[in-house]
Amino acid sequence: MLYKYINMVLRNDADAVDSLCLQGEPMEIRARNFRVLLKTMGIEDAAGIADNANDPEITRNVARFGEFPFPYTEEHALSFISSLREKQANGTESHFSITLDNKIIGACALMGIDSKTKRAELGYWLGRRYWGMGYAKEALTLLLGFGFGRLDLSRIAARTFKSNERSIRLLNSIGFSKDESICDAMRDDELEYIIDKRDYSDPAGLEAVGE
Repeated sequence: MLYKYINMVLRNDADAVDSLCLQGEPMEIRARNFRVLLKTMGIEDAAGIADNANDPEITRNVARFGEFPFPYTEEHALSFISSLREKQANGTESHFSITLDNKIIGACALMGIDSKTKRAELGYWLGRRYWGMGYAKEALTLLLGFGFGRLDLSRIAARTFKSNERSIRLLNSIGFSKDESICDAMRDDELEYIIDKRDYSDPAGLEAVGE
């Protein structure tokens, strides 16, 4: 499994990584053959987040799972990023900016991280101009590697709308399957997908690097 191959590096002090990466310290998650990387979300990302998030289509697919206004301004991004401090410090959420060639193109996160049940929920969005290019697949593959490897999760879930065929295809392509037992109890227009650690396929050369 992927967690056997993750190489954590933080100023040449690997022992510091376990505590720091769960307390919101800056880090990057990347793979040698991937075009995108994930970086801990910071206030310097606000302009890039707002530039890509200010889209009614993104709001339509994300807002009902949490506050996501339209229009989406840089002030909204700053407020959101500031609100993450406590959640990331206590290890219940891990939020990352999706970066391509040093530009922010979207965001992804693990939320509701439960160290006892070893479960969490995945969420993501990508700027419309970057759809259909495989960037989201790379980003979520990196995020799953972080969740199953560094956080030692056993199951990760993701919710989507039945009408969001693009998201459903993406989740299926990275190994998620529909949780029929949960879906029966959910809203008529929502679906829940799950992936277990044992079903996850390793990408090559994944590493998480602390800054």
